[in-house]
Amino acid sequence: MKQVTRHVCLVYRAIRNGKSWSTVGDVAKKTTLNPRTIRGIVKDLAEEGILEHQPVHGGFRYRINPTMDSDAQLQAGRIHAAEKMFAIPLEAA
Repeated sequence: MKQVTRHVCLVYRAIRNGKSWSTVGDVAKKTTLNPRTIRGIVKDLAEEGILEHQPVHGGFRYRINPTMDSDAQLQAGRIHAAEKMFAIPLEAA
């Protein structure tokens, strides 16, 4: 991920604050982002190892990867820093 956008922060936070596995629809309800935008973001985050994804009937489920490697942890840290820069309120997503 070259740049961390506000949308990436919102998607990451929505999944992080979820009770367990989240769908694109769950994230869309929490963030009001377009599902197509969310799909692109979660695909990138999963490829980087920040998110885990499981294929299940009806789509994929996502959660924060509890066993991130050091590169993924560095990227997650960049997302946390961007959340503060964008001043995303704690209750958002």
